[in-house]
Amino acid sequence: MVEITNNLKLLPLIMLVLLISKAVGDEFNEGLYEEQSRLKNIPQLESKPKYQMRKMTAKEACGKRVISFPRVVKVADLVSILRSNIHNGFPVIDHSRNGETFVIGLLLRSHLLVLLQSKVDFHKDVKVANVPLDDYCEAVVRDF
Repeated sequence: MVEITNNLKLLPLIMLVLLISKAVGDEFNEGLYEEQSRLKNIPQLESKPKYQMRKMTAKEACGKRVISFPRVVKVADLVSILRSNIHNGFPVIDHSRNGETFVIGLLLRSHLLVLLQSKVDFHKDVKVANVPLDDYCEAVVRDF
């Protein structure tokens, strides 16, 4: 706008008008990006938590038992767990000598599906890089 008028004295006024119009627009409407993400069903966290959630801990928010995998799991167990729920991520746990449980990683559903479809045998073939990138991308898009 300043380029059109060649008057730098108008720049603070133009910036003030833009700031006020943005504040008024945000007060009465949602932003363009929030609206588009809601139309595409992309989940978002609100900028401010609801009143009930302000003092809630993560333990209170988790209502169900966490479904996790041990370091080594049978394929049949893996398939049954994937079929029985709709979780997207599964923690991988390991136990120490003194009985403590450690989270050593996270497996995504899309990664597991690609590995199951490609029938990778980790005992014979340790290379996971044999999974084609196109298969991985298709599984991610399909699950999303």
